[in-house]
Amino acid sequence: MLQGYRTFLIVWFGQTMSAFGTALTAFGVSVWIFLETGSVTQLAVVALAATLPRSLLAPFAGAYVDRWDRRIAMLVSDGGAGVTTLILVVLFVTDSVSIVNLTVVVALSSAFTAFQWPAYQAATTMLVPAAQYSRAQGLIQLSDAGSNLLPPAIAGVLLAWGGISAVLAIDFLTFGIAAGTLLVVRFPAATVSDVGKKARGRTVLGDAAFGFKYIRHRPGWMGLLGMQFALNVATGFIGLLLTGYILTVADERVLGVIVSLWAAGLVAGAVVMTVWKGAGRRRVSLIVGLVATIGLLFMILGLVGPLAAATAVLFLVGIPLAMQNATYRALWQAKVEPDVQGRVFAARMMIVLFALPVSYILIGPLMDHVFIPLLTADTGIGTRLQLWFGTGEAAAFRAFLASAGILAMLGAGAGWLLPGLRHLERDIPDFFAQSK
Repeated sequence: MLQGYRTFLIVWFGQTMSAFGTALTAFGVSVWIFLETGSVTQLAVVALAATLPRSLLAPFAGAYVDRWDRRIAMLVSDGGAGVTTLILVVLFVTDSVSIVNLTVVVALSSAFTAFQWPAYQAATTMLVPAAQYSRAQGLIQLSDAGSNLLPPAIAGVLLAWGGISAVLAIDFLTFGIAAGTLLVVRFPAATVSDVGKKARGRTVLGDAAFGFKYIRHRPGWMGLLGMQFALNVATGFIGLLLTGYILTVADERVLGVIVSLWAAGLVAGAVVMTVWKGAGRRRVSLIVGLVATIGLLFMILGLVGPLAAATAVLFLVGIPLAMQNATYRALWQAKVEPDVQGRVFAARMMIVLFALPVSYILIGPLMDHVFIPLLTADTGIGTRLQLWFGTGEAAAFRAFLASAGILAMLGAGAGWLLPGLRHLERDIPDFFAQSK
Protein backbone atom coordinates (compact mmCIF):
# COMPACT_ATOMS: atom_id res chain seq x y z
CA MET A 1 0.00 0.00 0.00
CA LEU A 2 3.06 2.27 0.07
CA GLN A 3 2.70 2.91 -3.65
CA GLY A 4 -1.00 3.58 -3.08
CA TYR A 5 -0.18 6.19 -0.45
CA ARG A 6 2.18 7.91 -2.88
CA THR A 7 -0.62 7.93 -5.44
CA PHE A 8 -2.91 9.46 -2.83
CA LEU A 9 -0.36 12.23 -2.16
CA ILE A 10 -0.18 13.03 -5.90
CA VAL A 11 -3.97 13.17 -6.15
CA TRP A 12 -4.19 15.17 -2.91
CA PHE A 13 -1.78 17.76 -4.31
CA GLY A 14 -3.88 18.17 -7.45
CA GLN A 15 -7.14 18.43 -5.52
CA THR A 16 -5.56 20.92 -3.11
CA MET A 17 -4.60 23.15 -6.03
CA SER A 18 -8.12 22.83 -7.41
CA ALA A 19 -9.67 23.75 -4.04
CA PHE A 20 -7.37 26.76 -3.86
CA GLY A 21 -8.49 27.96 -7.29
CA THR A 22 -12.16 27.37 -6.47
CA ALA A 23 -11.80 29.44 -3.30
CA LEU A 24 -10.21 32.27 -5.32
CA THR A 25 -13.17 32.27 -7.71
CA ALA A 26 -15.75 32.07 -4.92
CA PHE A 27 -14.28 35.13 -3.24
CA GLY A 28 -13.80 37.06 -6.50
CA VAL A 29 -17.29 36.35 -7.82
CA SER A 30 -18.84 37.28 -4.45
CA VAL A 31 -17.05 40.63 -4.49
CA TRP A 32 -18.10 41.26 -8.11
CA ILE A 33 -21.77 40.48 -7.38
CA PHE A 34 -21.92 42.75 -4.36
CA LEU A 35 -20.12 45.61 -6.11
CA GLU A 36 -22.37 45.31 -9.16
CA THR A 37 -25.70 44.90 -7.37
CA GLY A 38 -25.19 45.95 -3.75
CA SER A 39 -27.65 43.17 -2.95
CA VAL A 40 -27.13 40.50 -0.32
CA THR A 41 -30.16 38.69 -1.76
CA GLN A 42 -28.45 38.36 -5.16
CA LEU A 43 -25.37 37.03 -3.38
CA ALA A 44 -27.50 34.48 -1.53
CA VAL A 45 -29.15 33.34 -4.79
CA VAL A 46 -25.78 32.63 -6.41
CA ALA A 47 -24.55 30.94 -3.22
CA LEU A 48 -27.61 28.68 -3.31
CA ALA A 49 -26.89 27.88 -6.97
CA ALA A 50 -23.41 26.80 -5.89
CA THR A 51 -24.80 24.41 -3.27
CA LEU A 52 -28.22 23.07 -4.24
CA PRO A 53 -27.41 21.20 -7.51
CA ARG A 54 -24.52 19.39 -5.82
CA SER A 55 -26.83 18.32 -2.99
CA LEU A 56 -29.73 17.21 -5.20
CA LEU A 57 -27.57 15.33 -7.70
CA ALA A 58 -25.28 13.69 -5.12
CA PRO A 59 -27.17 10.35 -4.93
CA PHE A 60 -27.13 9.94 -8.73
CA ALA A 61 -23.48 10.96 -8.90
CA GLY A 62 -22.72 8.38 -6.20
CA ALA A 63 -24.39 5.70 -8.32
CA TYR A 64 -22.06 6.46 -11.23
CA VAL A 65 -19.02 6.74 -8.95
CA ASP A 66 -19.54 3.09 -7.92
CA ARG A 67 -20.11 2.02 -11.54
CA TRP A 68 -17.08 3.84 -12.99
CA ASP A 69 -13.41 3.89 -12.17
CA ARG A 70 -13.22 6.51 -9.37
CA ARG A 71 -10.41 8.26 -11.25
CA ILE A 72 -12.70 8.73 -14.26
CA ALA A 73 -15.41 10.16 -12.01
CA MET A 74 -12.93 12.70 -10.60
CA LEU A 75 -11.75 13.60 -14.11
CA VAL A 76 -15.37 14.20 -15.16
CA SER A 77 -15.82 16.47 -12.14
CA ASP A 78 -12.60 18.43 -12.58
CA GLY A 79 -12.96 18.64 -16.36
CA GLY A 80 -16.58 19.81 -16.21
CA ALA A 81 -15.84 22.39 -13.54
CA GLY A 82 -12.85 23.60 -15.57
CA VAL A 83 -15.05 24.08 -18.65
CA THR A 84 -17.57 26.12 -16.65
CA THR A 85 -14.73 28.30 -15.36
CA LEU A 86 -13.58 28.84 -18.94
CA ILE A 87 -17.13 29.88 -19.85
CA LEU A 88 -17.01 32.47 -17.06
CA VAL A 89 -13.70 33.79 -18.40
CA VAL A 90 -15.26 34.28 -21.83
CA LEU A 91 -18.34 35.99 -20.35
CA PHE A 92 -16.26 38.44 -18.34
CA VAL A 93 -13.71 39.16 -21.09
CA THR A 94 -16.48 39.86 -23.61
CA ASP A 95 -18.44 41.88 -21.04
CA SER A 96 -21.43 39.56 -21.53
CA VAL A 97 -21.90 38.47 -17.93
CA SER A 98 -25.17 39.01 -16.06
CA ILE A 99 -26.53 37.72 -12.77
CA VAL A 100 -28.77 35.31 -14.69
CA ASN A 101 -26.09 33.65 -16.83
CA LEU A 102 -23.63 33.76 -13.91
CA THR A 103 -26.13 31.85 -11.75
CA VAL A 104 -26.70 29.27 -14.50
CA VAL A 105 -22.97 28.64 -14.98
CA VAL A 106 -22.37 28.40 -11.22
CA ALA A 107 -25.22 25.87 -10.95
CA LEU A 108 -23.70 23.83 -13.80
CA SER A 109 -20.32 23.84 -12.05
CA SER A 110 -22.02 22.70 -8.83
CA ALA A 111 -23.59 19.79 -10.71
CA PHE A 112 -20.15 18.58 -11.85
CA THR A 113 -18.70 18.83 -8.34
CA ALA A 114 -21.38 16.37 -7.13
CA PHE A 115 -19.11 13.62 -8.51
CA GLN A 116 -15.91 14.87 -6.93
CA TRP A 117 -16.36 14.36 -3.20
CA PRO A 118 -17.78 10.79 -3.08
CA ALA A 119 -15.23 9.68 -5.70
CA TYR A 120 -12.32 11.31 -3.87
CA GLN A 121 -13.30 9.80 -0.52
CA ALA A 122 -13.97 6.34 -1.95
CA ALA A 123 -10.66 6.39 -3.88
CA THR A 124 -8.78 7.38 -0.72
CA THR A 125 -10.11 4.23 0.98
CA MET A 126 -8.47 2.06 -1.69
CA LEU A 127 -5.19 4.00 -1.83
CA VAL A 128 -4.41 4.46 1.86
CA PRO A 129 -3.74 1.70 4.45
CA ALA A 130 -6.60 1.44 6.95
CA ALA A 131 -4.30 2.47 9.80
CA GLN A 132 -3.59 5.76 7.96
CA TYR A 133 -7.20 6.84 7.30
CA SER A 134 -7.14 9.49 10.03
CA ARG A 135 -3.87 10.94 8.75
CA ALA A 136 -5.14 10.99 5.16
CA GLN A 137 -8.30 12.75 6.28
CA GLY A 138 -6.11 15.17 8.24
CA LEU A 139 -4.34 16.06 4.98
CA ILE A 140 -7.67 16.53 3.20
CA GLN A 141 -8.84 18.69 6.10
CA LEU A 142 -5.59 20.66 5.82
CA SER A 143 -6.38 21.26 2.16
CA ASP A 144 -9.89 22.49 3.05
CA ALA A 145 -8.61 24.77 5.81
CA GLY A 146 -5.81 26.17 3.67
CA SER A 147 -8.31 27.07 0.95
CA ASN A 148 -10.02 29.33 3.51
CA LEU A 149 -6.82 30.88 4.85
CA LEU A 150 -4.91 32.33 1.88
CA PRO A 151 -7.25 32.70 -1.14
CA PRO A 152 -9.23 35.76 0.12
CA ALA A 153 -6.06 37.84 0.48
CA ILE A 154 -4.58 36.59 -2.81
CA ALA A 155 -7.87 37.10 -4.64
CA GLY A 156 -7.97 40.67 -3.35
CA VAL A 157 -4.56 41.35 -4.90
CA LEU A 158 -5.53 39.66 -8.17
CA LEU A 159 -8.77 41.65 -8.37
CA ALA A 160 -6.86 44.90 -7.97
CA TRP A 161 -4.23 43.84 -10.50
CA GLY A 162 -6.17 42.12 -13.27
CA GLY A 163 -9.83 42.08 -12.30
CA ILE A 164 -12.09 39.06 -12.02
CA SER A 165 -10.71 37.58 -15.27
CA ALA A 166 -7.28 37.15 -13.65
CA VAL A 167 -8.86 35.26 -10.74
CA LEU A 168 -10.78 32.98 -13.10
CA ALA A 169 -7.69 32.32 -15.22
CA ILE A 170 -5.78 31.09 -12.15
CA ASP A 171 -8.74 28.90 -11.21
CA PHE A 172 -8.78 27.35 -14.70
CA LEU A 173 -5.05 26.63 -14.40
CA THR A 174 -5.57 24.81 -11.09
CA PHE A 175 -8.24 22.60 -12.67
CA GLY A 176 -5.62 21.69 -15.29
CA ILE A 177 -3.18 20.72 -12.54
CA ALA A 178 -5.80 18.56 -10.82
CA ALA A 179 -6.70 16.81 -14.09
CA GLY A 180 -3.00 16.33 -14.91
CA THR A 181 -2.31 14.53 -11.62
CA LEU A 182 -5.26 12.20 -12.27
CA LEU A 183 -3.98 11.38 -15.77
CA VAL A 184 -0.60 10.14 -14.49
CA VAL A 185 -1.94 7.81 -11.78
CA ARG A 186 -4.07 4.67 -11.63
CA PHE A 187 -6.47 3.58 -8.90
CA PRO A 188 -6.87 -0.02 -7.76
CA ALA A 189 -10.27 -1.62 -8.19
CA ALA A 190 -12.53 -1.62 -5.15
CA THR A 191 -12.69 -4.86 -3.17
CA VAL A 192 -15.96 -6.65 -3.97
CA SER A 193 -18.11 -7.18 -0.87
CA ASP A 194 -21.19 -9.29 -0.17
CA VAL A 195 -23.24 -6.09 0.13
CA GLY A 196 -21.89 -4.91 -3.23
CA LYS A 197 -22.75 -8.23 -4.90
CA LYS A 198 -26.35 -8.07 -3.64
CA ALA A 199 -26.67 -4.49 -4.91
CA ARG A 200 -25.62 -5.36 -8.49
CA GLY A 201 -28.06 -5.08 -11.38
CA ARG A 202 -29.97 -2.11 -10.05
CA THR A 203 -31.05 0.82 -12.20
CA VAL A 204 -29.38 4.20 -11.68
CA LEU A 205 -32.45 5.28 -9.71
CA GLY A 206 -32.20 2.14 -7.59
CA ASP A 207 -28.49 2.79 -7.01
CA ALA A 208 -29.27 6.38 -6.03
CA ALA A 209 -31.72 5.11 -3.39
CA PHE A 210 -29.33 2.39 -2.18
CA GLY A 211 -27.16 4.75 -0.13
CA PHE A 212 -30.14 6.00 1.88
CA LYS A 213 -31.40 2.44 2.49
CA TYR A 214 -27.93 1.35 3.59
CA ILE A 215 -27.78 4.13 6.19
CA ARG A 216 -31.39 3.68 7.35
CA HIS A 217 -30.90 -0.01 8.10
CA ARG A 218 -27.92 0.71 10.38
CA PRO A 219 -29.08 2.70 13.44
CA GLY A 220 -25.56 3.73 14.37
CA TRP A 221 -25.11 5.63 11.12
CA MET A 222 -28.50 7.29 11.53
CA GLY A 223 -27.51 8.51 14.99
CA LEU A 224 -24.14 9.75 13.78
CA LEU A 225 -25.74 11.63 10.88
CA GLY A 226 -28.35 13.18 13.19
CA MET A 227 -25.60 14.49 15.47
CA GLN A 228 -23.61 15.78 12.49
CA PHE A 229 -26.71 17.47 11.08
CA ALA A 230 -27.22 19.34 14.37
CA LEU A 231 -23.56 20.39 14.37
CA ASN A 232 -23.77 21.61 10.78
CA VAL A 233 -26.92 23.64 11.48
CA ALA A 234 -25.11 25.24 14.44
CA THR A 235 -21.99 25.87 12.33
CA GLY A 236 -24.15 27.39 9.58
CA PHE A 237 -25.64 29.76 12.15
CA ILE A 238 -22.16 30.67 13.43
CA GLY A 239 -20.80 31.50 9.98
CA LEU A 240 -23.60 33.98 9.25
CA LEU A 241 -23.90 35.37 12.79
CA LEU A 242 -20.20 36.12 13.13
CA THR A 243 -20.24 38.31 10.03
CA GLY A 244 -23.20 40.28 11.35
CA TYR A 245 -21.83 40.53 14.90
CA ILE A 246 -18.34 41.64 13.88
CA LEU A 247 -19.66 44.23 11.43
CA THR A 248 -21.83 45.75 14.19
CA VAL A 249 -18.78 46.36 16.40
CA ALA A 250 -15.88 46.63 13.88
CA ASP A 251 -15.17 46.91 10.14
CA GLU A 252 -14.43 44.67 7.15
CA ARG A 253 -10.67 44.58 7.84
CA VAL A 254 -11.25 43.18 11.31
CA LEU A 255 -13.66 40.65 9.84
CA GLY A 256 -10.98 39.51 7.39
CA VAL A 257 -8.40 39.05 10.15
CA ILE A 258 -10.81 37.10 12.34
CA VAL A 259 -11.89 34.81 9.49
CA SER A 260 -8.22 34.11 8.76
CA LEU A 261 -7.62 33.21 12.41
CA TRP A 262 -10.61 30.85 12.29
CA ALA A 263 -8.99 29.19 9.28
CA ALA A 264 -5.66 29.08 11.12
CA GLY A 265 -7.36 27.09 13.89
CA LEU A 266 -8.67 24.66 11.27
CA VAL A 267 -5.14 24.31 9.88
CA ALA A 268 -3.79 23.59 13.39
CA GLY A 269 -6.42 20.88 13.94
CA ALA A 270 -5.67 19.35 10.55
CA VAL A 271 -1.95 19.26 11.35
CA VAL A 272 -2.72 17.41 14.59
CA MET A 273 -4.58 14.75 12.59
CA THR A 274 -1.75 14.33 10.07
CA VAL A 275 0.78 13.47 12.80
CA TRP A 276 -1.56 11.50 15.10
CA LYS A 277 -2.46 7.88 14.49
CA GLY A 278 -6.06 8.46 15.53
CA ALA A 279 -8.31 7.20 18.31
CA GLY A 280 -8.08 3.49 17.52
CA ARG A 281 -11.30 1.74 18.49
CA ARG A 282 -12.70 4.77 20.34
CA ARG A 283 -13.47 6.91 17.32
CA VAL A 284 -17.15 7.34 18.19
CA SER A 285 -16.29 8.51 21.71
CA LEU A 286 -13.79 10.99 20.25
CA ILE A 287 -16.31 12.33 17.70
CA VAL A 288 -19.02 12.85 20.34
CA GLY A 289 -16.52 14.49 22.71
CA LEU A 290 -15.27 16.82 19.98
CA VAL A 291 -18.81 17.83 18.98
CA ALA A 292 -19.58 18.63 22.63
CA THR A 293 -16.32 20.63 22.86
CA ILE A 294 -17.17 22.58 19.71
CA GLY A 295 -20.62 23.37 21.13
CA LEU A 296 -19.10 24.53 24.42
CA LEU A 297 -16.67 26.82 22.58
CA PHE A 298 -19.51 28.21 20.45
CA MET A 299 -21.40 29.00 23.64
CA ILE A 300 -18.33 30.68 25.18
CA LEU A 301 -17.94 32.63 21.93
CA GLY A 302 -21.34 34.18 22.54
CA LEU A 303 -20.72 34.81 26.23
CA VAL A 304 -17.37 36.61 25.99
CA GLY A 305 -17.64 40.35 25.49
CA PRO A 306 -14.34 41.77 24.18
CA LEU A 307 -13.72 41.11 20.50
CA ALA A 308 -10.13 40.04 21.15
CA ALA A 309 -11.33 37.31 23.52
CA ALA A 310 -13.95 36.17 21.00
CA THR A 311 -11.23 35.98 18.33
CA ALA A 312 -9.09 33.75 20.53
CA VAL A 313 -12.05 31.44 21.17
CA LEU A 314 -12.79 31.29 17.45
CA PHE A 315 -9.22 30.16 16.75
CA LEU A 316 -9.62 27.44 19.37
CA VAL A 317 -12.92 26.28 17.81
CA GLY A 318 -11.13 25.48 14.55
CA ILE A 319 -8.90 22.85 16.19
CA PRO A 320 -11.59 20.39 17.40
CA LEU A 321 -13.71 21.15 14.32
CA ALA A 322 -10.96 19.96 11.96
CA MET A 323 -10.22 16.96 14.18
CA GLN A 324 -13.90 16.01 14.31
CA ASN A 325 -14.32 16.23 10.53
CA ALA A 326 -11.25 14.07 9.89
CA THR A 327 -12.21 11.40 12.46
CA TYR A 328 -15.84 11.37 11.27
CA ARG A 329 -14.81 10.77 7.66
CA ALA A 330 -12.20 8.16 8.60
CA LEU A 331 -14.84 6.21 10.55
CA TRP A 332 -17.09 5.97 7.48
CA GLN A 333 -14.12 4.94 5.35
CA ALA A 334 -13.19 2.12 7.72
CA LYS A 335 -16.65 0.60 8.10
CA VAL A 336 -18.49 1.04 4.77
CA GLU A 337 -17.75 -1.57 2.12
CA PRO A 338 -15.43 0.01 -0.49
CA ASP A 339 -17.46 -0.97 -3.55
CA VAL A 340 -20.58 0.85 -2.29
CA GLN A 341 -18.88 3.89 -0.78
CA GLY A 342 -19.73 6.15 -3.73
CA ARG A 343 -23.47 5.67 -3.14
CA VAL A 344 -23.30 5.72 0.65
CA PHE A 345 -21.01 8.76 0.84
CA ALA A 346 -23.16 10.64 -1.67
CA ALA A 347 -26.29 9.97 0.41
CA ARG A 348 -24.40 11.08 3.52
CA MET A 349 -23.25 14.24 1.76
CA MET A 350 -26.78 15.12 0.62
CA ILE A 351 -28.21 14.75 4.12
CA VAL A 352 -25.46 16.77 5.79
CA LEU A 353 -25.38 19.52 3.14
CA PHE A 354 -29.07 20.23 3.66
CA ALA A 355 -28.20 21.46 7.15
CA LEU A 356 -26.91 24.68 5.59
CA PRO A 357 -30.18 25.66 3.85
CA VAL A 358 -31.95 24.92 7.15
CA SER A 359 -29.60 27.40 8.86
CA TYR A 360 -30.12 30.00 6.13
CA ILE A 361 -33.92 29.69 6.30
CA LEU A 362 -34.17 29.82 10.10
CA ILE A 363 -31.60 32.46 10.95
CA GLY A 364 -33.58 35.50 9.74
CA PRO A 365 -36.87 34.75 11.52
CA LEU A 366 -35.08 33.67 14.71
CA MET A 367 -32.93 36.80 14.76
CA ASP A 368 -35.76 39.22 13.92
CA HIS A 369 -38.56 37.69 15.97
CA VAL A 370 -36.79 36.02 18.89
CA PHE A 371 -33.32 37.28 19.75
CA ILE A 372 -33.56 40.98 18.89
CA PRO A 373 -36.89 41.41 20.75
CA LEU A 374 -35.55 39.51 23.78
CA LEU A 375 -32.33 41.51 23.95
CA THR A 376 -34.00 44.89 23.46
CA ALA A 377 -37.29 44.56 25.38
CA ASP A 378 -37.91 44.76 29.10
CA THR A 379 -39.41 41.28 29.61
CA GLY A 380 -38.83 38.54 32.17
CA ILE A 381 -36.70 36.23 30.03
CA GLY A 382 -35.18 39.14 28.12
CA THR A 383 -34.09 40.88 31.32
CA ARG A 384 -32.29 37.73 32.49
CA LEU A 385 -30.56 37.30 29.12
CA GLN A 386 -29.50 40.94 29.14
CA LEU A 387 -27.60 40.32 32.38
CA TRP A 388 -25.41 37.89 30.43
CA PHE A 389 -25.23 39.50 26.99
CA GLY A 390 -26.10 43.18 27.41
CA THR A 391 -28.65 44.96 25.23
CA GLY A 392 -28.95 45.88 21.57
CA GLU A 393 -28.32 44.20 18.23
CA ALA A 394 -24.76 43.09 19.02
CA ALA A 395 -26.06 41.43 22.21
CA ALA A 396 -28.71 39.61 20.15
CA PHE A 397 -25.99 38.23 17.87
CA ARG A 398 -24.02 37.01 20.88
CA ALA A 399 -27.06 35.36 22.47
CA PHE A 400 -27.78 33.57 19.19
CA LEU A 401 -24.12 32.42 19.00
CA ALA A 402 -24.42 30.93 22.48
CA SER A 403 -27.70 29.22 21.52
CA ALA A 404 -26.02 27.65 18.48
CA GLY A 405 -23.44 26.21 20.86
CA ILE A 406 -26.18 24.76 23.06
CA LEU A 407 -27.73 23.14 19.96
CA ALA A 408 -24.42 21.40 19.14
CA MET A 409 -24.01 20.20 22.75
CA LEU A 410 -27.57 18.88 22.79
CA GLY A 411 -26.84 17.03 19.55
CA ALA A 412 -23.78 15.41 21.13
CA GLY A 413 -25.71 14.47 24.26
CA ALA A 414 -28.66 13.04 22.33
CA GLY A 415 -26.30 11.10 20.07
CA TRP A 416 -24.49 9.50 22.99
CA LEU A 417 -27.82 8.39 24.50
CA LEU A 418 -28.59 6.37 21.35
CA PRO A 419 -27.34 2.76 21.80
CA GLY A 420 -26.86 2.37 18.04
CA LEU A 421 -24.36 5.23 17.95
CA ARG A 422 -22.72 4.46 21.28
CA HIS A 423 -22.05 0.84 20.22
CA LEU A 424 -21.36 1.54 16.53
CA GLU A 425 -17.73 0.43 16.77
CA ARG A 426 -18.82 -2.91 18.27
CA ASP A 427 -21.83 -3.56 16.04
CA ILE A 428 -20.26 -2.54 12.70
CA PRO A 429 -16.73 -3.96 12.35
CA ASP A 430 -14.08 -2.35 10.16
CA PHE A 431 -14.45 -3.81 6.66
CA PHE A 432 -10.81 -4.79 6.05
CA ALA A 433 -10.42 -6.23 9.56
CA GLN A 434 -13.59 -8.28 8.96
CA SER A 435 -12.53 -9.52 5.54
CA LYS A 436 -9.15 -10.91 6.63
